[in-house]
Amino acid sequence: MSSVRNHMDPQNVYRLLKHVPRGRVTTYGAIARALKQPKAGRRIGQILKQNPRPIQIPCHRVVRSDGKIGGYCGSKPANIKKKMALLKSEGIEFRNGKEARVFPLRRFLYTGLLSVFLLFAAHLSPAEEALPAKINPEILPLAGEPVTYTVQKGDSLFLIARRYGISYPAVARANRITDPNRIFLNQKLVLPRESIVPKVISRGIIINLPEYRLYLFTGGKLAGIYPAAIGLPTWQTPAAGFTIINKIKDPTWYMPPEIARRENVEREIIPPGPDNPVGDRWLGTSVNHTGIHGTNKPMSIGKSVSHGCIRLYPEDILKVFEAVAVGDPGEFLYEPVKAAAVGPEVLLEVHPDVYGLIPDMEKLAGEKIEQLGLSKKVDPEKIRKAIRDASGLPVRINPD
Repeated sequence: MSSVRNHMDPQNVYRLLKHVPRGRVTTYGAIARALKQPKAGRRIGQILKQNPRPIQIPCHRVVRSDGKIGGYCGSKPANIKKKMALLKSEGIEFRNGKEARVFPLRRFLYTGLLSVFLLFAAHLSPAEEALPAKINPEILPLAGEPVTYTVQKGDSLFLIARRYGISYPAVARANRITDPNRIFLNQKLVLPRESIVPKVISRGIIINLPEYRLYLFTGGKLAGIYPAAIGLPTWQTPAAGFTIINKIKDPTWYMPPEIARRENVEREIIPPGPDNPVGDRWLGTSVNHTGIHGTNKPMSIGKSVSHGCIRLYPEDILKVFEAVAVGDPGEFLYEPVKAAAVGPEVLLEVHPDVYGLIPDMEKLAGEKIEQLGLSKKVDPEKIRKAIRDASGLPVRINPD
């Protein structure tokens, strides 16, 4: 233990802990593993007892690996009650028993500490200088984090969704809202900001059509996840690989002849400006008449409404436009079912089969789970429920 004690800089622990967001928790062991000292969980606890700024450095967000609350500024009962009150005020839920514990732990567990550590590894204290200075963060199977939001006066589902970088149809599905115009003051909403990464590439764009999401990769890292609109069921965005063939700022929109013919309208040419349906940025792909662009109708994001193109929020297309280059690869996927193993848990994320291309969603889910070698570690009824709900949220399918 003396060796661990000598080489564990408290400032690195505190610095890492500041990245655990409100409404999430981590564990003593997860911090130790992120700092490449997996046996130092007890030392982490000792360091947190000496935390000089318990609110600014949120040590109340650290619990035991079994979900039990653990200590807080020592282990006095009054301090533990204070820790529970702080966690409860941030939306953390508990199950009471002989000892209260965070439940379900996976729902509130923050899994990004390893990536955070690798990002600042080059700037750690001298005790850690033996670590490589430049390491690309590991792309974990689960990206982002769920958020619980309380509806405020003046909110609408669209305004909430856009504020959090998601689409309002996704929020509606996650919360089983049938009428997006009817939300209520103080209503609790789960915001679907967590997803299973459908495919990893070193650079470029992955768009999973059934989940209406674009995944941006740069430098071997997942750089962003953005909500999208896709082609109509009667004018489908094709599942295909592509390359970026051009980038245009302030494009003029030339209605493709096929659209004019199928819609039986005069062909339009719309100059740059607020009436331009492709917004102020265009990324052309090698798939004919299929681009990635902005929109003058942001409420269309999260829907199947285009003539095959991918629409992004105006603020999101600016980021993607700057991040990609002509020649970068990409792929339009059609994966309404995704599965992943995160620690001991098996997760399933199901989205509607928007184009009606999957004859048996349960069979597809079984194949995904079998590919992970986890068929004996899942509950078939939980799989069926996940498919029925198609909530777009990663859900645990292990047996109870």
